Amino acid sequence: MQDIGVIENFFELGGDSLIATRLVAKIRSHFKTSDQVFSLTDFFANPTVFHIAAKIDGFFVTTKLESKRQELRALAVVDEGEF
Repeated sequence: MQDIGVIENFFELGGDSLIATRLVAKIRSHFKTSDQVFSLTDFFANPTVFHIAAKIDGFFVTTKLESKRQELRALAVVDEGEF
């Protein structure tokens, strides 16, 4: 058995649509993401570990940034007459 790299294509390695469906469901379950974050369509468009990781990582970075943005907005509230 050969090593599989992060840019190897799932379908070129022998994967099929039924396995892809199960894999996407397991990935979403493991990372607790929705279909909007990572869908079967996303996987079919880019069926590599590299693209899956980038998609999931992008979601977590965006979520963390939004959380920080909300924290900063809460801190930036100025009471009336403060200036």
